[in-house]
Amino acid sequence: MSFLRRRREPQAEKISSPEGAESAPFFSLEGIPPTLLSILGTAAACIGIKDIDTFRGFVVFALGSVVDAFDGKLARATNGETELGKLVDHVGDKIKAACTLWVMHEKKAAPKIALGGIALANCVNAFCSVKAYFDSPDEPQTPEKSGKLAMAGEFASLIFYAASHFAKNNGLEKVSKVTRTIGHVGMILTAPFIVHSGAKYIKRAKLNKWRFGKFQWPL
Repeated sequence: MSFLRRRREPQAEKISSPEGAESAPFFSLEGIPPTLLSILGTAAACIGIKDIDTFRGFVVFALGSVVDAFDGKLARATNGETELGKLVDHVGDKIKAACTLWVMHEKKAAPKIALGGIALANCVNAFCSVKAYFDSPDEPQTPEKSGKLAMAGEFASLIFYAASHFAKNNGLEKVSKVTRTIGHVGMILTAPFIVHSGAKYIKRAKLNKWRFGKFQWPL
């Protein structure tokens, strides 16, 4: 029987870890640089978007959005993947998205349907991630690959929308139209990843149960 238990343990670990993810330490010295890079990218994007009417603001926003995409690559390259870094990256992405969407909505810098779609997708994913965590706190909540691709596509499109807004305010009508069209195309190409990641997050949350004390309520 002990032999059977030893044989079953690795299989159970694979099932509990989404996409075969291995557990990482909560904190390590190697994880400090990628975590700081994530914080820097989020801060730059949030600061730059508030001044999007100027060239400096647009550049800071664009650089912050792009730099923030390399924190994961840096963590893997330096063996600095930590649970703290994943948490900071995930929360930072949501803060950056909320700040960007709010400012662009106020300035009418992007179509409402695009901003609303991105906001809805982020809310659904965040809710499902929180639910899955509280239902199964011992299981690592690894972000879906399609979710990462969706986030990259969303911010690439938002950067082009921001460029269009800046160009229009500075009398560059042709540049504004071209960059806005690229933003539209980017959102269309990103839509399948948004839908797929949303479905995966919903499925992950729905497989669990709501727990209230001793009672369990299946969805």
